[in-house]
Amino acid sequence: MKKAIPIISTLLVVGALLYVGILMFSGYTNEKEIVNYLEQNKLDIPEGKEVVEMRGLLPNDPTTKNISEDTKIIVHGKVEKITDPYKGDHDAVYHDILIKPKEVFKNVAKVDENELLTAEIYGGEIDDVTYWSPGAASFKEGEEVILFLGKVDGFDKYYVSYGVYGKLTIENGIVNGINKEDGLVDMSLEKYTEKLNRVLSSS
Repeated sequence: MKKAIPIISTLLVVGALLYVGILMFSGYTNEKEIVNYLEQNKLDIPEGKEVVEMRGLLPNDPTTKNISEDTKIIVHGKVEKITDPYKGDHDAVYHDILIKPKEVFKNVAKVDENELLTAEIYGGEIDDVTYWSPGAASFKEGEEVILFLGKVDGFDKYYVSYGVYGKLTIENGIVNGINKEDGLVDMSLEKYTEKLNRVLSSS
């Protein structure tokens, strides 16, 4: 059985996470690659499991430029820990990820390299009910990532800007993820870093 949380509830979360539905890709040049990526990375939910699903809208087209401009910090680091899920505002369920910074590309002065950054992620399982969003970024402990992190005034935790678009995974020196201009991102860390720095310098 699936339950749908109204879009108003998403707005009340004050941007803690922003998600996108498949219908939003109808005009995208790289629609197929983006849809395939989301399909490959969606949560595997056992048949018959009770699910609460949250969907929402992105604030802008998910280009690297737009995501960068709407982000407080951009960090390359490692996921050190993922906490157990907990209930937050409006009975929404979240879990936290703790990131060890390796390199910061935006607002360097705001990040202490010896301090773990905490980001709040929508989703988790409580009382045999699975909460998830098809547009949320998912994480594994120990993975190397580049994250575009936003922050709401008055809150001490970050959130991943633009959901799944705001997280890129690094494996064997190759950056993988999605954005509007490239569709599927698949390039060396060096080349992606060069691109990111060009985008930031032009903003």
